[in-house]
Amino acid sequence: GFWSFLMVSSPCFSEIYCSGPILHHMQEAKLFNDDKHFVDMKLKSPPGEVLAAFQTLLNEWPNSSIPTKELQEFLEANFDKPGTEFETWTLTDWQEKPRFLSGIADEKLRLWAEQIHGLWKSLGRKMQTSVKDHPELYSQIFTPNPVVVPGGRFREFYYWDSYWVIKGLILSEMTETAHGMIQNFLFLVERYGFVPNGGRVYYERRSQPPFLPLMVESYYGATGNHGALPALETEYRFWMQNRSVTVTVAGSEHVLNRFNVEADLPRPESYTDDLELAEGLSDEARRLLFMDLKAGAESGWDFTSRWFINASGQNDGTLRDMRTSQILPADLNALLCRNERLLASFHRLLGQMLTSDLHLAFSSQLVLHKD
Repeated sequence: GFWSFLMVSSPCFSEIYCSGPILHHMQEAKLFNDDKHFVDMKLKSPPGEVLAAFQTLLNEWPNSSIPTKELQEFLEANFDKPGTEFETWTLTDWQEKPRFLSGIADEKLRLWAEQIHGLWKSLGRKMQTSVKDHPELYSQIFTPNPVVVPGGRFREFYYWDSYWVIKGLILSEMTETAHGMIQNFLFLVERYGFVPNGGRVYYERRSQPPFLPLMVESYYGATGNHGALPALETEYRFWMQNRSVTVTVAGSEHVLNRFNVEADLPRPESYTDDLELAEGLSDEARRLLFMDLKAGAESGWDFTSRWFINASGQNDGTLRDMRTSQILPADLNALLCRNERLLASFHRLLGQMLTSDLHLAFSSQLVLHKD
């Protein structure tokens, strides 16, 4: 049955934000237009108390069809609206006229660039210390420095988006904010062994294309940052140990990378969409679909026909034909090849020639595989 199915591999350890009866009932009731709204809400009491209170509610309605009104009352009593985790804060290094603007000759383009530069002020976020002190009350993952978010429903950082954010911050001469975001990612690698997809606990089992070495290069230039190197190596190992497969072609073995998330429940932030999509599938097909939907999210491309493989093995179909983990993407492998060359150059600068040569050898093998 569905509930035994829910006991398998969860997107995170939270029994409220990632799996369990509260998530299921709240999302199925469609109290909000967007499933992400509920999982971004803050708890008013410790998780154990909220779970116990919901169990009491379940006992009052033993057939499990809790009326919407009761669910809304429970929600109001136990949750705060999304966004309460941030304090009022303004970017300290924003300036009105960074140098690059004066280099734009066309007046219309310059005005447009000024408006884009002005958007930084509305996209910076700083977390309250309560997120650090009481992480169990939030789905937001604490980071020590402020972040730049995409905006709208996306109230948290995203991994690969932040590469272009950081390049933009550097162009806008906001190096303090850019440096802080890189430090956040190094902090996350120390905590998780990789950078999560985004700044929420329900993203903890998946990453995104590994742009951290390129972020470090963007900020520190060719010299790199010696202090960042252990974290960059840790993240590299994660991708080589958990997101790689060995393929044999014409008797030769090749190690290549893929997106692959072994969490076989619906995505909490798109819970009902995933359940509806999987309707009518066998348990095994449903598990695999949920994993490949998450792998699609890990790719950063989300749901492109790139990841479709239909029953006859063609690159065609619908979202039900998502087979992300069965594809070895050229762009992901090219990025890892670039990372290997960067790591090699960072090690060479430190005089660590053996490690440098190893990374160069791996990158050369990758180029050969692609040929």
